[in-house]
Amino acid sequence: MAGWTIVKITKLEIEDFGKFHQYQLELSQGFTMIYGANEDGKSTLMAFIRLMFYSNQKSVRDLSNLRKKYLPWGKDTMSGAIELMTDKKLYRIQKSFGATAARDEIDIYCITTGEKLLLPKETEAGEWFFHLDQDAFERSLFIGQPGPVLTYDGKKKDDIAENLKNIETTGDESISAEDVLRRIQEAKEGMVSKRQSSGVLVQSKAREAELFQKIAKMKQTEDDLRLRHEEARDLNRSRDDIKRKKDDLEKQLEKEQEAVEQVLEAKNTLEECRRRSDLQKIQVENEKNILHTKLSMEEEKLTLLKKSEPTAVDKKSVRNYILAGILAAVCGVMGAVMIHKAFLVLLLFSVLSGVLAIGRLRAIERHAKSLHEWQMNISTCSKKILEYREAEEAGKKQELLLKSFEEIQREAEEDLIKKQKIYQFYTEIREDYKSCLRELDVVKQQIFVLLSSFKQPEEGLEELMGEQRVIHERIMEQQEYYDALVLCHEIMQEAADEIRHTYAPKLGQVSGNIFAGLTKQKYQHLLVSKTYDISVLPEGAQYRDGAYFSGGTTDQMYFALRMGILQLLEEKEHKNYFLLLDDSFTAYDESRLELALQYIDLYCKGEEKQVIMFTCHRYLIDLAVEAGILFESKNLRC
Repeated sequence: MAGWTIVKITKLEIEDFGKFHQYQLELSQGFTMIYGANEDGKSTLMAFIRLMFYSNQKSVRDLSNLRKKYLPWGKDTMSGAIELMTDKKLYRIQKSFGATAARDEIDIYCITTGEKLLLPKETEAGEWFFHLDQDAFERSLFIGQPGPVLTYDGKKKDDIAENLKNIETTGDESISAEDVLRRIQEAKEGMVSKRQSSGVLVQSKAREAELFQKIAKMKQTEDDLRLRHEEARDLNRSRDDIKRKKDDLEKQLEKEQEAVEQVLEAKNTLEECRRRSDLQKIQVENEKNILHTKLSMEEEKLTLLKKSEPTAVDKKSVRNYILAGILAAVCGVMGAVMIHKAFLVLLLFSVLSGVLAIGRLRAIERHAKSLHEWQMNISTCSKKILEYREAEEAGKKQELLLKSFEEIQREAEEDLIKKQKIYQFYTEIREDYKSCLRELDVVKQQIFVLLSSFKQPEEGLEELMGEQRVIHERIMEQQEYYDALVLCHEIMQEAADEIRHTYAPKLGQVSGNIFAGLTKQKYQHLLVSKTYDISVLPEGAQYRDGAYFSGGTTDQMYFALRMGILQLLEEKEHKNYFLLLDDSFTAYDESRLELALQYIDLYCKGEEKQVIMFTCHRYLIDLAVEAGILFESKNLRC
């Protein structure tokens, strides 16, 4: 139809889903029959389409079951895509299925414009494209195998019948007129019960009457109270004067805490100064004593070192021992050669002289080493003495710093004395304030004694009159609200009845026309009752309840009513939706099946319609060919 939106599926692409892997299925406009034997994947494709549009499956189509059922063996993910034409634009929906709907990853692109579509949070793809939730989708765009005739008894909830009734009475399948009327009635009874003995409005009026009585009684005692108040006027004036004085003192005492904090701060400062001064004194004294001790020890050590200088060894004796040894050796050899061998004894003296010379050389080496160590100790000790004397000079500076700490301490003591004097001033004000409070208590007691002879009312007149005004205004608002509820209930009831009287015949007329075509005009009149019971008028007979007809005829009623719902939905949305049929005619005989196929053929002609029927019965295709039905056939095995 002109101005209507065409909604159709153009392609299915399955990466992995159930038994399908890298599978594509092109779909065109018009009537398409998809044939597949049992376990060829017909149900898998239907589940894939539902999950692509609606992740949150419910009831027997529980999401976790479907995901586990169609998860390919040996894999942990499923994914695929659907291309959809709507609003003269081609869209592509890509989805990777997670373990739950929250873990799904979905991307939607407009192929026509090249833009990526961002859905609102928690919005399903089917809700966005079809303006239908999952239940409405499966009630209208998807017709499964024949089921019971649609009924609604007003008590037991039936999702399809109830939503149809909502459209009938409110124009929106998500809004129930009966629920609205029931809520209005509950609101009315909340304001005024049926017996007018309870309710918000009744309670407000009762409270207003009670307030009127209390106010009248209190006005009788008003004059007597006025006299008592005049007698207390002078006392009140005196009380006010004292209160003003008290207020002035309170303002002055507002800085009392600040003075207290300043005194505490000054005390803490003084204590800290004393603590630091004492610590500094101890530290300086300790360091001074330690340095003095160390200096004395090092000076004593230096004195001892100077006294213990190593004795020098005579180097000339070494030379003498060597010369004597050489001379003895020469004499011994020459005497033995020239005179007698007895002179060889002189060689022993020569050896002894050599040994003594070597001993003297070693003694000289030990003396040199000892002398070096002694000189090093003398140097080290002298350096330490110099360092300790320099440290003593630094200690004198610490003593000067200690005097500065003592000066700071004196300043802190003076600051504490100054702030204590300020606090003493506030102490005197505090005494005046206490005296003022005592005077105020005396005046208040006098006022109490004056008025104690008169019984004071439990509630003030102004308070009661203020509450009465509030209650009266509330009653006016509640009465206006109650009158509006009454009027709204009447108007809503009249509107619901009027819409029902116009919509039910329209649904019956549309479904009846379809039913007449399916039965070769044998049944031309079909009534849909207020509770959606179906009645049929056989030719030349009276209307009879649909339950009295054969199972085949009942299935035709069901199909006609579902197609009527779809047509009314399309009129409401101004859209030509695609239609999915899942072996919807398995219980039909050959004659009824041919009529159903002819209806679908007629349904697709003249308008841009798309009907996709999944079937596991090959004879349906053969029958469609023999009947001259224009359709496209696809085999899941190809």
